[in-house]
Amino acid sequence: MALAMGLPPEAGLYTSITGGAIWGMISNAPLATPGLSATVVPVLAVLVKTHGVGAAMAAGALSGLIMTLIGALRVGRFFSYLPQPVVAAFTSGLGVIIVSAQIKAVFGVEPAPAGFDLGVVDDFWAVIKACGQSDYHTLSVAVLVIAMMFILPRWKNDVPAPLIAVIVAWVAGHAFGRALGWRLPSVGALPDGFPQPSLAAMDFSSFSAL
Repeated sequence: MALAMGLPPEAGLYTSITGGAIWGMISNAPLATPGLSATVVPVLAVLVKTHGVGAAMAAGALSGLIMTLIGALRVGRFFSYLPQPVVAAFTSGLGVIIVSAQIKAVFGVEPAPAGFDLGVVDDFWAVIKACGQSDYHTLSVAVLVIAMMFILPRWKNDVPAPLIAVIVAWVAGHAFGRALGWRLPSVGALPDGFPQPSLAAMDFSSFSAL
């Protein structure tokens, strides 16, 4: 999700770890999303592109303030009145946006922009045009991951299919790399430790616009 927003992968790891730890200390809710959520990907992706990472961090702080006010004023109970089709359409739209941003990684291509200015249509069309240059090694591992995420829950509901799929993909990538010489793309080296917390990176100058 961090990559889909235009951020380095460690940004997602940091927020998931710290968010999960803090949530575990202050909440007893049975279900939560303490790390990165798919619902914020389209918003933060636009902010990173137009205003920079600092503005995206400021937007995160502003979102936290809004969520705190929603909790304190107990506004959340009114969301139960939202029609289910509205919620379903909202989450489905987010899914389409994330797929359109990541499908190039599935096929292992770096397509040229389509230039239609039609949002997700541009992303899909650009990948379709570049399909002839697909990296079949990358595509094979992607198909393996997708298949496991569909098949494992049918076998047993409580199996953490995404986690198992990621582990199997990592093992397969290393095994095929050693045995067959596959060169799969990677996100790059990750830092050895956590960064020093600092508010200096937040750009509050555009707070009103955010």
